[in-house]
Amino acid sequence: MADTNILRRSRSLRKASNELTIDELENLQQQIQGFISDRKAEEKRLKAEQAEKLKEIERIQKEMAAAGIELADLRGTGTKSPATKRNRQPFKYQITDKNGKMKMWSGSGRKPDLIIEYLKKKGNKLEDLLIK
Repeated sequence: MADTNILRRSRSLRKASNELTIDELENLQQQIQGFISDRKAEEKRLKAEQAEKLKEIERIQKEMAAAGIELADLRGTGTKSPATKRNRQPFKYQITDKNGKMKMWSGSGRKPDLIIEYLKKKGNKLEDLLIK
């Protein structure tokens, strides 16, 4: 946003206007009057749009009340469809961690860190972890 302090403070405005001629000041005055009239017209248009919108909302609310429809009916609350269950892939690989806990992996998605560490050791293969 532009610095509007000059326009808001009379001393700053007076100081800035001392550098302008009378003709320049009158031209500036006409420009500002044009800006003001444009702004007033825009605000009037926005108020008219808002009033029209409010009228339409009231009309719709009356129609909904007459039909026995509430806002919750439009949102569909309480009528959710049941979530579909996802078919999980069976586990293909298993490995035991340091604590003796069995970890399993289906082979899709990111490899577990435990399996990555196992594979980094020389001579270890993923096939060694296949569930038989």
